[in-house]
Amino acid sequence: YKDNGAANFACLRHMASNMVRAEPTKISLVAKQKRCLMNPSFLEKVLAAGIPAMVEK
Repeated sequence: YKDNGAANFACLRHMASNMVRAEPTKISLVAKQKRCLMNPSFLEKVLAAGIPAMVEK
């Protein structure tokens, strides 16, 4: 992790943004991220939508 920390973190950020994109609500990505921060039930919806989308690929 020491030498590859930046690449590992970039991979995690990419996976998280793909999960947010997979959630079907028609609002911006930034708004979805803020809503996840403020509302744990919306975060659960994003995770529920994102995990199957990641498995399909």
